[in-house]
Amino acid sequence: MPLLNPLIDYLLAPFRHLPPEAGLTVFAVMTGVVVLLVFKATSSPGRVTRARNRALSCVIEIWLYRDDPWVSLGAVGRAVLDSLRYFAVLAVPMLASLVPMVLLLAQAHDWFACRPLAPGEAVMVVARLKPDAELSRLDHATLQTSNGRVEGPPVRAAALREVAWHVVGGATAGAGTLVLTAGERPLIKDLSGGRGLCRVSACRVADFWEWWLYPGESRLPQAQPFARLEVHYAKAEYNLLGWHTRWLPAVLVLSFLAGLALKKPLRVEL
Repeated sequence: MPLLNPLIDYLLAPFRHLPPEAGLTVFAVMTGVVVLLVFKATSSPGRVTRARNRALSCVIEIWLYRDDPWVSLGAVGRAVLDSLRYFAVLAVPMLASLVPMVLLLAQAHDWFACRPLAPGEAVMVVARLKPDAELSRLDHATLQTSNGRVEGPPVRAAALREVAWHVVGGATAGAGTLVLTAGERPLIKDLSGGRGLCRVSACRVADFWEWWLYPGESRLPQAQPFARLEVHYAKAEYNLLGWHTRWLPAVLVLSFLAGLALKKPLRVEL
């Protein structure tokens, strides 16, 4: 993304040489704050409060008159209706909050889902043809790398419209590039290497909508036969006070906890 990528890179730059858990925690808290602010801007606190209190009053009524089946039954019906009204009031701000959440999760995937290639580590690189491209393009595809080497011949899977290479990282840590050639101008893909926190873009894609999920690099040119070029990096794992987890549960849980902790200071009604 032309605007979001530099902003996230700038915000996470101070954490490149710290434990990855530090950057992950800060990013999750930031995500929770952004979602809260969007929710606040698109909701009516008065309507949310009234709808919530009405739904809660019906629950209290059910408990108070639990010995009277007829009153309790009526309270249950009112509780269902008031709960639906409450969720209707929340529908617009929740949908509005979903947009920045998806964009930030796509950024988090680039930064936290995978770890960069270590010196001498092997990884698989896969190129997939577009549905309308000729399968013969797979026979002419070649791959080169600026940091490491390509080992052995490519493996072609015509049924999947894919061709794969076995790439070994260089002896020294550092980023590099992959160059895919298939008869037209070469396609270039970043190869992330080294230690510490950094953006690890697993895919470079041609489709516009898929690009929103893999925003780390620009889209592949349209006038070429390949739909995506993917590096199968090793998945990153995190230790958050003894909780060993992958990036997505960590971001979701930490952003949720940050939202609960900051909703009162930010004056957000839920």
